[in-house]
Amino acid sequence: MKKFFASMCLAAASIFGMQAANVYILGNCGAGTGWDPANPMEMQTTDGNVFTYTADFEASSYFSFTTQKGASSSDWDGIHDYRIAAPWNNYAINATNFDQEIACNEMGIDTDNAFLIESEGNYTLTFNLEELTLVVHPNSDIKPEEIVPDGLYIMGTVNGQAWNTNEGTKMTTADNVVYTAEIAIADSAANFSFTKALSKVASNWAGIAPYRFGAIYNQYSVTEELGTAIALGDEGTDYSFELAQGYYKVTVDLNARTMTVVSTEEPAQKYYVIGSAFGNWDPKNPVELVQDGDNYTCEFEFTGDNYFVFTGAKGSWDAINAFRFGPLEANEDVTAGVETATQLSTNGDASYKMVCDGKYVVTFNPTALTFKVEAADGPEPVKGDVNGDGTVDISDANIIINIMLGGASISDYPAADVTGDGTADISDLNAVLNIVLN
Repeated sequence: MKKFFASMCLAAASIFGMQAANVYILGNCGAGTGWDPANPMEMQTTDGNVFTYTADFEASSYFSFTTQKGASSSDWDGIHDYRIAAPWNNYAINATNFDQEIACNEMGIDTDNAFLIESEGNYTLTFNLEELTLVVHPNSDIKPEEIVPDGLYIMGTVNGQAWNTNEGTKMTTADNVVYTAEIAIADSAANFSFTKALSKVASNWAGIAPYRFGAIYNQYSVTEELGTAIALGDEGTDYSFELAQGYYKVTVDLNARTMTVVSTEEPAQKYYVIGSAFGNWDPKNPVELVQDGDNYTCEFEFTGDNYFVFTGAKGSWDAINAFRFGPLEANEDVTAGVETATQLSTNGDASYKMVCDGKYVVTFNPTALTFKVEAADGPEPVKGDVNGDGTVDISDANIIINIMLGGASISDYPAADVTGDGTADISDLNAVLNIVLN
C-alpha cells in the first residue's frame, strides 16, 4: 500500500503514453526558492522513475518532495496529497547514513516531516519514485561545523527540548562563574547535562564533546538531593542527571564545580504567536503575548505573507505543535474586527492568514478559545453611537436631547455631532432616531 499510488502513476504514464511524472524538491536547500509550493526545484530523470538533484547545500538544509506544483505560494492544500516526506520530522542525514537507502513516507502522509542535511557540502540526492526511497551521496569533503563556546547551556529533555546538539537552555550569569536557569519537566522524569557550546546541527556530538560535562556517573538522581551542592563531572564527559517532573531553578558554580537544584512554583502560563505575519517561523523565538486578565495581546504591523498560529509553548516544533491553537483547515482567512474561534490543534499544516496589511492589535483568549485582530487605532466608530457602547439606541437620542437642553456638553460626547456640522441639534437627534427606527 505504501508505494501503490506512486506505482499507479508510473503505470498510467507507461500504458497511456502520458508524460512521465515530475518530482520536485521543496525546502531551503541547494539553489531553490525555499518553501514555495508554486516554485519548487525540479529534479532530473532519464526514465521517469529515478530522479536526481546535485547542488551545494548549506548546514541545516531542510527539504521534502512533491510530484505536483502548487497554484500559488500558499497552495499547500493543492499539493498535500502529492507530497512525500521523511519518516519523522528533522530526519537527520549525515555520515551515519550517507549512500544508504532511506525509506520515505507514502504520498500525503505526515507531510510536515522534513529531511535535514546537517553539514555544509555538495550533495547528490537520488529519489526513487516507485520505491519511495532516497539516497544522499556527498560529492565533497564535509565541512566540520565551527563550535564556539559562548556561555553555558542545559541540554536534555527539559523545557520541551530533545537530546540534540543544537538545542539547549542558555543559563544566565553576572560573573561567568555562577550560572542559573529555570527548567520545567513535563514528563515523569527527565535527563540533562551541561555544555559550553552548541552546534548548528542536531547531531554533532563529536564537535561539542570537549565542552560537555554533567554528573560523576550516568543518570545521577537529583530528586532526593534538592538544595544540596552536587559535585559535577569533568569536562569532556557525558554522564547525565535525572530529575522528576516539576519546576526547578538550577545553579552551577564553575569554580566550585557544583550544581544545586531547588524546586520552584509553577510559572504563569505564557502564550505566543508565531508565523510569517510576526516575522518568522522560528520555534525558539515566537512573539510573547502580554497578559491582560483572560486575554493575551500584542501589537504588530502585518505586511505581505501574513500567516500565523498561537501556541502555549516554544523551543521546538514538537513542543509548539503539542500546544498549538489553530484552525482545522490550512490558511483560514481572518477578517479584522471579527471574533474568530480557534481550537487546540496538532495539525502542523493549519494556520491563519491575515488578509489585510496594516498595524493591528491581536487579542487571544485561550479560555474562550477565541481571538480578534483589530486596527491598532481601534475599531471604526459606529455612527450614532453617542455613548460609545457599540450600539445605537434610545439612550443615544436621550444624550443629544440632554445636550440641547443644556444638561450636558458636546465636549463630553463628541459623537453626538452625527451630521458633522460641529453642533448637537435637532438634525443629529433625527439622524439617531432614524437609525433606531430603521
